Formats: sequence, C-alpha cells, structure tokens
Amino acid sequence: MDIRRAKEVYESGGNVTDYLKQARGQSRNDTEIIEIAYDLQAGSYSSAALKNADRLQSYADQVAAILSPYLRDGDVFLDIGTGECTTLAHLERRLPSSLGRMLACDISWSRLCYGRAFLDHAGCRPVDLFAADLLHLPLQAKSVDIVWSSHALEPNGGNELAAIEEILRVCRSCAVLFEPSYEKNSPDGRARMDRLGYVKDLPGAIAAAGGDLLACIPIREPQNPLNPTHAYVIRPPASDSANTAAWACPVANDRLSEIDGFLYSRESGLAYPVLKGVPILRKSAGVLATVLDANTTIPA
Repeated sequence: MDIRRAKEVYESGGNVTDYLKQARGQSRNDTEIIEIAYDLQAGSYSSAALKNADRLQSYADQVAAILSPYLRDGDVFLDIGTGECTTLAHLERRLPSSLGRMLACDISWSRLCYGRAFLDHAGCRPVDLFAADLLHLPLQAKSVDIVWSSHALEPNGGNELAAIEEILRVCRSCAVLFEPSYEKNSPDGRARMDRLGYVKDLPGAIAAAGGDLLACIPIREPQNPLNPTHAYVIRPPASDSANTAAWACPVANDRLSEIDGFLYSRESGLAYPVLKGVPILRKSAGVLATVLDANTTIPA
C-alpha cells in the first residue's frame, strides 16, 4: 500500500478510508485500512481536544454517569480504541480512585504515543497502553471487569459480530460501548454511515454473541448530528472462569513472557516488539522466533 499517496489524500482534505477502499477495490474497511487512516491523523485529536476541552468534558461527564453504576472497587478497566486518550484523560478524573488496573489499546501505535503524552499532560493515574486489533485482543478470556469504547467499533462495518464476541470473551462483568446507532440515525446519517463502512445493528450482534443488552442510552448533543452516539450497556454471558489481565498472544492466547525486550509466546513461537514502552500486540507485528528462549550457543 502506498502510504505516501494516502498521506497526500489526507493532507489535501480527502477521505483516506474511501481512497484506500477504492484503491483496493473493496467495499468495506479492513484492519489495515483502519490503521492507516487513523495513524495518519495522529496528533490531530490531541490538538482538537485542547481547543474543545469544555465540549469533551461534557461528553466525558455523560460517559462517567453511565459507567458509574457498574464500577466496583478493584475492577480492571479496559478502554478499547482509545486513540490519543483524549476522552480517557477527561473521564479518568471522574472515575473512582478505588478502581484497579487501567488498560487502553488502539490499533495505531502513533496515536498511543500522543495518548501517553496527553495522559501525562492531564496528570492522570498510570494507564497501561498497548497496540492491538479489537478483533483479536491480546488478553485471556474473562480477564477484564469493565470494557468500554468510544466510537472504536464505528469503522468496523461487517465485523459487528466478531467485534462483540471478542469484547465479551475478555469481559467478565460489563461492557459499555459508546457507538453510533445506525437504526436510530436519520436517513442522511444512515447514508453517511453506509458510505463510510460504519457498524450497524449492534443490538443484533450483541444478541447473537450471547450478550444481554441492558440499556441503549442516547448521548445528548452529539458532536456530529449525522453520527449520534448511544451507550450500549451489555452483560456478558455467565462464566465461572477468571484470568489475570496479563498480556496474551493474539494468535495462541497463551500468556506472554518478556525476553530480551520482546513479549514471547511459547505456544505460537511469535515475539512481539515493545516500541517506546508500548507493546505492539497485533497478529501482524509478531515475529516468528521459535528459538528466542533457547540456548543457541554453538559448542566449542
């Protein structure tokens, strides 16, 4: 894929996802298209957040009010598709200090770099950032208490069921997904969502994945009236299992070991890099290194 051409499209004000879909001759966004489109925007969300702090805080206040009834002391909290952590930074100050470990992932490593700086600028508590594909989360089953998103599922039209299944796989208590509603959108809004390859029928995907949709709550004053946000509050299927929120291979799902600065899966033989302190735990980032933990010294 010609990244330079995609960058030119972005810098000229064009829609990168539209360009990449046309260049590839496909009708829906895939993981690489989503990564490229968002990576090229790295830094823009931080700048916009600083200019629109009041509006973002109003949104974060609504998010916190909806999340609060489902939070418990010590909960492991996961933000999927965190982008540059701009919403998370405003939300964090509204979350109870008694929460446990906080995790946040995005498909774009570049956006996470800005995200770490934004969290530091806001004086937030420590958050473990990692690059990941939400369709293959590098965490073991039932290892996170609360999963939440803010327009992270949005560009994954056609993969609604796979995304919900993966979220409910790692979630043991509650998932609260702040995503656009195709069904409750206007005709113009639905046409826009169709053109951009956005998700639709999330309630149907939630039911098919075995989740229980407890509520679907509209957010007041959406940033874009053609893309109204709703909070989908989901109870995952009941399970007696529980795992520690440790890094897991997105291929083999075994717990990763740290060796020579890499995170290594003995099951798959894949090693995942850590770049500027951010683990890159996507399938495509894995390096086949079956002897990473072996003694490769040649005998004298």
